[in-house]
Order: sequence, then C-alpha cells, then structure tokens
Amino acid sequence: MKLLFVCVLLQFLSFSLGREDKTNLVNGGCPKGAFPGYQPGQCFKISKVFLSFPLAQVACQKSGGNLASVHDDLTNKLIAEQASKLAFIINNPVWLGGQKNYQNQWQWTDGSNFSYTNWGFRKY
Repeated sequence: MKLLFVCVLLQFLSFSLGREDKTNLVNGGCPKGAFPGYQPGQCFKISKVFLSFPLAQVACQKSGGNLASVHDDLTNKLIAEQASKLAFIINNPVWLGGQKNYQNQWQWTDGSNFSYTNWGFRKY
C-alpha cells in the first residue's frame, strides 16, 4: 500500500551532514516546504508523493530524518493542522513512523518510546 508520509527532520543533523543549504531555510529555520515542531531543531515535512512504508522511511532518511514519531497531543494536532491545509492530502491517510516489531508491539522507527496513541489510525 502506498500513502503520503510525514518526515521529521532534525536541523542539526541535516546541517552537520551538509544535506540542506542554509540559504533555503524558512519557517523558524526549517528547510523550504517544512514546518517547525515544538522541540528545538525539529522540523516536519509532509510528502507530496505516495510511497510504501519502507520506501517512505528511506526517503526521510535521505533527507536526514525519519518518519515522524508523535509523542504528545500538541505534535499530533500540529501535524493534523498542517496536513489539513494541503489540498492533496484531504481524505488521504499518511505514514507516520509507528510500526509493529517482531513481538507484535508498536515502536517508532527512530527508536523512541511509543507512549502516545491518541489518534484514529488504521493498522496496515
């Protein structure tokens, strides 16, 4: 299944690896097309292409990030609000970085704790 996806980009990682031209930064220091999160150095970018989960993760990694992990209500609302502004995303679900591991437990692709689950997600 192919869906749109949301990447979280860490500014310091992108800069230290030279993956972003600092002259193209907007929106609180985020790359063009991305919007700032609530954590220092955190930017989110919603894709405009449909990819499978593994390819979406690879695309995020090539940009210096991961599929987005959501740890609180503020971040969840921020991503939903930004997604609702994009005409191409209306009624289209997006990949976030949650996946089931070999023990059938949810985990984030960035390795962070999976504790926030207050969304209506489908199990793909």
